[in-house]
Amino acid sequence: MKKFNLLELHDERIDVRPFSWICFDLNNETRRTINFILRDILQKYQYKKDLINYLAEQLNCSYDTIEKYLSFRKSWFSIPLFLELLKISSKSKSKLVKEINSNIKLLKTAGSTSQKVKALKQLTIPLCEIAGAHAADGTLPLRINIIFKTKPELSLIDDVNKKFGRKVNVCYDSSIKHCYFTFCSNEDSIAKLLPIVKDYGCFERIKVSYFLRIVEGSKLPLEKLAKQFNNCFEIVYSPQKFKEVGAWHLTIGNKIIIRHLIKFLGFNHGAKSNSVSIPSIIKTSSLIFNDAFVRGFLQFDGSVELDGNINLQTKSKLMSVDLANYFNKKKIISNCSKKVDKKGCYTIKVRKKSNKDLSFLFFPGTTKYELLTRNYSYKPASLVVATDYLNRFSHSSMSVKLGDFLMLFNCKDKTLYELKSKISRETEVGYSTLYKYLEFLLSCDVLERYKSGKVYKYKINSQVQKWRIPIKR
Repeated sequence: MKKFNLLELHDERIDVRPFSWICFDLNNETRRTINFILRDILQKYQYKKDLINYLAEQLNCSYDTIEKYLSFRKSWFSIPLFLELLKISSKSKSKLVKEINSNIKLLKTAGSTSQKVKALKQLTIPLCEIAGAHAADGTLPLRINIIFKTKPELSLIDDVNKKFGRKVNVCYDSSIKHCYFTFCSNEDSIAKLLPIVKDYGCFERIKVSYFLRIVEGSKLPLEKLAKQFNNCFEIVYSPQKFKEVGAWHLTIGNKIIIRHLIKFLGFNHGAKSNSVSIPSIIKTSSLIFNDAFVRGFLQFDGSVELDGNINLQTKSKLMSVDLANYFNKKKIISNCSKKVDKKGCYTIKVRKKSNKDLSFLFFPGTTKYELLTRNYSYKPASLVVATDYLNRFSHSSMSVKLGDFLMLFNCKDKTLYELKSKISRETEVGYSTLYKYLEFLLSCDVLERYKSGKVYKYKINSQVQKWRIPIKR
């Protein structure tokens, strides 16, 4: 198993100021490694203060900042400072890197209020599920704050608007008594911004913050994903609701977690729908890690029909090819389109009847998992309750809502032909669709089927205690 080099979490282009540095915990083992390096380096310097001055100059920070770290007055040690010490040490760098990585237990950014996280040192199944979910429905914007001592000139705002093709508004922060404007972009924007703003006397600094957001129509998949973040990093997050759109989101604002996705899994800030693929570190690992990635991806981007068939659409040809190869390795029979449809998407279909157990492709307990396994958990207390929940569960594209369809049997048993005649007066629904609805309600034990002469009739199951239906959660 390939291990992560945690020192690579530092990005010298962005982590410029001391408060932005990523730090590791000072325990007995990491302290011993640092002391070993310092003893070697101090043989070259007559005084320790000379070394501190040199390091402060290299890292563009104050003498006191370096002195506090080297005297171990902090319980954390910054990665950029450790990397500078490695550069001037005569000892084996590869050995020291391996040694420090094996002994780091916790990570955090240098700010006093930042949260510490567990040091994740290698690929894990929870991390692969997180990667799959992000590849499906995640966004990874970079929030860039441009801070000014005084209100910036209009010419500066015009320059920024022209360069990035957007309108930015200047705000005032009373807590720091500075003006600023904010927009979301990627790392390349920082390099483009600096030449524009640095020549203005009012400019003070650029502050960069990160967040990962995954949006889903149901809460439960995000709750399960939040547990995987806790499994990986021992940090607690909870889904929040978008009240205006009726959806849920899980937002992660921890730089270290996001750097894992960027540095070790190869994700980038900005748009990814046309270029996303299974990360190479996962693709070249054993199938259980690929299973976890695909599970996360399908849970957030796939769909399960009433008959248990799985559908997936992606704009990325790379992802389409990767998933087709994965299904072949797993001996799962699938149909993957080689050309895009009118929406510019590649379609992948997996028929339930053509394959054995597929339940490992979704998070247990979720609506998609229940549709696939037909192991529904909700027990409606009456026909009215069942009708209400089935209508809310029905997709907007359905010609007839499931609850309304069920009510057709309230007064009289019906054959498939009678159903077709009844519904065709209001809307066009084919026999195959009606049969799919019937099979679904039979699997819920809400309907019963019996033979009447040469035809089958359907009726509502009088034993309400046996009813089980899926609900969105």
